[in-house]
Amino acid sequence: MKRKELHIAIDETLSDLLDVVSNFNQEQFNMAPDKDSWTPGEIAQHLVLSLSGFVELMNGRKPRWVVNGDIYNSPQLRAKLAS
Repeated sequence: MKRKELHIAIDETLSDLLDVVSNFNQEQFNMAPDKDSWTPGEIAQHLVLSLSGFVELMNGRKPRWVVNGDIYNSPQLRAKLAS
């Protein structure tokens, strides 16, 4: 797969993700099936961060949310995870 095709596939995946999560109400979006599971919102956030970071790496840049090689060292990400 070429770079442009990969970018298109990522855009389509994010669009599909948005279509799926838009069907949830706020309570469903933030409700985990059990105490050891992620909420749909956490899963969506993880996918968006992962895909956007992958695109940045493909373009030769370090993802914004990685600081000193540590994903959890990012103040923005810590704030998002704490909310």
